[in-house]
Amino acid sequence: MKYKISYIYRYAMQRIYALSGFKTYQAFSYFALDRILGDHYKKWDFVPFNYYEFGTGEGNSLKYFLKSLKVISKQNKIDIKKFNIFLFDSFEGLPEYNDTKDLNPAWSRGQFKGSLDSIKSIIKEIAPEVMERTKFIKGFYENTLTADLRKGLNGYPPSLVNVDVDYYKSAKTVIEWIYPICQDGTIFYFDDIFEYLGNLSKGEYRAIKEFNRDHLKEGFRFYPFDNLGIPSYTGKIFTLNKIENESY
Repeated sequence: MKYKISYIYRYAMQRIYALSGFKTYQAFSYFALDRILGDHYKKWDFVPFNYYEFGTGEGNSLKYFLKSLKVISKQNKIDIKKFNIFLFDSFEGLPEYNDTKDLNPAWSRGQFKGSLDSIKSIIKEIAPEVMERTKFIKGFYENTLTADLRKGLNGYPPSLVNVDVDYYKSAKTVIEWIYPICQDGTIFYFDDIFEYLGNLSKGEYRAIKEFNRDHLKEGFRFYPFDNLGIPSYTGKIFTLNKIENESY
């Protein structure tokens, strides 16, 4: 009965936010944070306090995440300063890729460029409490996502990961780098998964499929998750899990 009431409450809140213009990523952030901070996740010893974002751009997704974080922290009576935020971006916009798996006429080199100063201003305006706990990893992923960096972040297992990197090559680089430090059940949001007209052999979705194929023997797999308040025609949510077998 308690579970049924909780489900009805969450569904009602999703509808309220949808009707009130609650932005897509803000809805995802709110319900994902609500879930990982709940009692069920605590029983799995899940660490909920580490947010990773790949592709910060002009800061739109970050803005919505911070707004949700403020609300959720207050509702759950959690010190917002417990949260660590890791932002990975070149701050030079999109790189130039010529691989056929990345070609997209809607995008061009330098697009979605944001500045580090403007991102800092967003944080200071919305949630200044987390400014000191926000780390900026500036540069293109093939240069910045090193084994040494991963080792240094080993004590901060990702809880929520926003992959807003547009391209197959970037997505592949990100998920191959991050998976060794992820928790069982880390929630991933892939923002641009439908940006190739639904062609699942391109972009971020191809990177996910290849990861599942290449890491099957290690027991790692991305699984589609529920929508957590977002419409299905935008991004796609996955959990990264350690599995025992694929016999079922």
